[in-house]
Amino acid sequence: MKVSRSGYYKWLNNKDILNNYEINRKNLGELIIDIHRRKPSYGYHRINKIIRDETGWYVSSNLVHKVCKILNIKSKAKHYKYKRPGEESIKYSNIINGNWKTSRPFEKVVSDTTTFYFKKRKYDWTFYLDVFNNEIVGYLFGYIINDYINLKPVAKLDALFVKNAYRNMKIATKLIEEFKKWCQENNATYINVSVWSDNIVAKHLYMKQGFIPKKEELFLGYKPKKYQKLVRDKIPEIIKQNKEEPVTRILSDNEYKEELEKKLYEEYIEVLNSNNTDRIEELADMLEVMISLAKLENKSLEDIIDVAKKKKEKRGGFEQKIYLEAVK
Repeated sequence: MKVSRSGYYKWLNNKDILNNYEINRKNLGELIIDIHRRKPSYGYHRINKIIRDETGWYVSSNLVHKVCKILNIKSKAKHYKYKRPGEESIKYSNIINGNWKTSRPFEKVVSDTTTFYFKKRKYDWTFYLDVFNNEIVGYLFGYIINDYINLKPVAKLDALFVKNAYRNMKIATKLIEEFKKWCQENNATYINVSVWSDNIVAKHLYMKQGFIPKKEELFLGYKPKKYQKLVRDKIPEIIKQNKEEPVTRILSDNEYKEELEKKLYEEYIEVLNSNNTDRIEELADMLEVMISLAKLENKSLEDIIDVAKKKKEKRGGFEQKIYLEAVK
C-alpha cells in the first residue's frame, strides 16, 4: 500500500480519536437532531438560525444542509399537490369584454374581492376601482371570528370607506350587500359594526341595510371636538355680548340636514340624561329640532301633531304601558 511503518502505527493509535473538525460535526449533528425533534417542519435555513440564536455558534447553511443529509433529516412540512380546477365559477356576466377604454370618471368601475386567512381568522377585502384613473374609490374590510360564549362564528365589519367624489352612487350599499352574502356563505350568525355616535349618515346607511343598535361604547379621557356643531340662531349674538368673537359659517342644504340629524341625536341623549324639570326643557329642545327637520319637508308642527293623532287613533298610544315580549 506504500505506507510507511511509522505512519501506519500513528494512524492505528489515533483512529478512534476525533479531530476538531469531526468533533464540531458531531456536536452540530446533535444540535440538529434536537432542533428537528422540537421543530420538525423547519428546513436547514431555519435550523441554522436557531443554532445561532440559541448557542451563538455561526456555521454555514451549506454545512447544516450537508449534516442533515448525512443524518437523513428532512423537514416534515406539508406539501400540497396541484389540483386541477373545476369548472369556472361565474357570478357576474362579463360586460367589459376586454374594452377598458374610458373618457371620463365613473364610466367603468370594477370590483374585486380577496379572501385570506391570518392568525386563524378569515378576512374579506372588497374594493371598487375606477378604470379611468385606476384609483380605488371605495372598499370594505371585514372578518369572521368565533364567538367563544355562544360557540358560533360571527362577522365584524371593520372598515368601510368611499371617496367623497363617489358618494351617493350606491357604492357603500353594494359593498355592504356583498359582505352580507359573504357572511351568509361562511355561516356567520350576525354581523357587528362600530359607528361613532355623531356619525348620523353612517347610522342611516347601516340601518337601511337591516342593522339595529344593540350597545353603545363609552369613552373616558377622549376629548370631544369643541363646538363644530349647529347652534340656535341667537347664540352668536349672545357670545358677542360676552365680549367674545364667534367664528361661524352658513351651511349648505345638505350640511344643514345632516347637522339637524346630529342635533336630534344630541338632544335625545340629553333627554335620557335629564329628569324632572330639566327633562321638559330638553324635550323642548328636541321638539325645536323636529320642527326644523319638518320644515325641510315643507311641513309644520301642526302636520306632525296631525299625523301623530291619526296614528294614535289607528294603533293607540303608549299610556297602557304594554310591553310586547314575543309573538306565537
